[in-house]
Amino acid sequence: MTTLVTVYYSNSMFDVDFDLNEVHDWWVKWDTLYVVHSEGEDPEEYEAEVSAAHDHELTKRPSRYFLDNVELEK
Repeated sequence: MTTLVTVYYSNSMFDVDFDLNEVHDWWVKWDTLYVVHSEGEDPEEYEAEVSAAHDHELTKRPSRYFLDNVELEK
């Protein structure tokens, strides 16, 4: 049996007017940035300025190929 694995790369970009290093917690889920600015607060949601979810051009073709765990040059 032969296994082909294709890898797709796409990016999202979030522009925020604060330093993520100085917030209590943050995470990204389904292309939404969630930020807890201070402990005990509810997270605020921030939508991506550039969204991988809507970037069909970048995800049309794979970025990398692996055939039986060996990367192919394409």
